[in-house]
Amino acid sequence: MKTLSLWKLLLLMLLLMAVAIAVYGWPYRNAIFVTPKSGEQIAAELTPYFQLFKPEGKGPFPAVAVFHGCAGPEADLSLPRAAWLTRQGYVALLVDSFTGRGYQRSDVCSGTRFWGNQRVADVYAALSYLRDQPEVDGDNLALLGYSHGGWTLLDALAYDDERPIGALQATPGGLRGVKAVVAYYPYCEFPAHSATGWKANIPVLGLLAGQDSVVDVEACLRLFERMQAENKALDYELYAQAEHVFDAESRPDYYDPVAANKALQVMADFLERQLASN
Repeated sequence: MKTLSLWKLLLLMLLLMAVAIAVYGWPYRNAIFVTPKSGEQIAAELTPYFQLFKPEGKGPFPAVAVFHGCAGPEADLSLPRAAWLTRQGYVALLVDSFTGRGYQRSDVCSGTRFWGNQRVADVYAALSYLRDQPEVDGDNLALLGYSHGGWTLLDALAYDDERPIGALQATPGGLRGVKAVVAYYPYCEFPAHSATGWKANIPVLGLLAGQDSVVDVEACLRLFERMQAENKALDYELYAQAEHVFDAESRPDYYDPVAANKALQVMADFLERQLASN
């Protein structure tokens, strides 16, 4: 009996070791086993690195919060877009989700850390910050995301008033004032929370690349068609010959000036229509 008990103990130890190796040695553990944070903690990580740009004049102006891709807040991509938004008459808030947390491009782009569903809490923090700015019309807000940022925004629509992963509590009304969402070449598959659809019926514009080698554009097309069938306020454009990051002049291997300019015009019309009508 003592020998049998010893074998059971050894087997239990081996099982626990196997579980520990599976969990702690698995490359995706940091993306799945997330320590939830309060809204105050998340704001403290983000706010020092917010960049706010505003048009000339007194305001208050409608505002657009901009969420970068998995490569992080690249100045040669984000600053031109902020300048473009201010020329259109919007306050632009560039949201840096990496610097305050010490995240690296290689970890996030590989999917081993910080999935879009965890980043949803950053959306609430950015919107709360914008509502507190005297030059911002808090009832006329928009969200703009690229790749990983687009994934984040669609997931924010999917969570709506539910608690997203990575947050200690739900944020009821966290999307208050948002009248438009623009997602450039987002990720639309599992583990995206929005992979099966979203709840909030905020007008969405999707700008997709037909030759995307980074995300599965067909998954986005299926998702968008499903959302349209459910009468969600959604429009999308598919640039059939375009690659991922087709709008980035700093990426000459991907940059498609024709598609980039068409997408900008479509977005300009969309934002003017949604924000001016409220």
